[in-house]
Amino acid sequence: MTEKKPKGINLQLLVPAALLVLLVVVFVILVVAGYQITQFLFYFFLLLSIFLVYQVARQLFTEWRVKQAIKKINTAESLADSGRPMEAIKVWKSLLFSLPQEEYLVVLKKMQKTYQEQNMIHAVEQVKAIHAESLTFFEMAKSAQRGSPKDKQDWRTQAYELRTKIKALPEE
Repeated sequence: MTEKKPKGINLQLLVPAALLVLLVVVFVILVVAGYQITQFLFYFFLLLSIFLVYQVARQLFTEWRVKQAIKKINTAESLADSGRPMEAIKVWKSLLFSLPQEEYLVVLKKMQKTYQEQNMIHAVEQVKAIHAESLTFFEMAKSAQRGSPKDKQDWRTQAYELRTKIKALPEE
């Protein structure tokens, strides 16, 4: 198959975790040094720490959800191989919204192949259109991160259209 790329540092997880550790260290140093912590400063530290814990938990949950979705890809493939292709299509459709770009495109190809085996020509054309629009969408997503509000709105519109088209794929 393909070689696994070494996983990079997840800054969206590392930054809030590092800030949370820094916040705890600063708080401990202030208490040990005998600094009188005002009520305002205490509530500021508390709210900031709650926010950072939320961010860390959200990132961990997202990573867990992606890992679970990647594991389910093989389950759906075994369903397709065991003579239940439409059940596999249902699973793949539900996974598409949780997968990163590389796995997303692989699943679209598997769906296209399964639809071809079932002689569902219209569904094959739909998947091809979704694949082409997805490539455009991923390019748009890269530019939307540093783009104008209009670029971000266009990206959201494209995401909604893709979601609608994926949901419209036949399951029977």
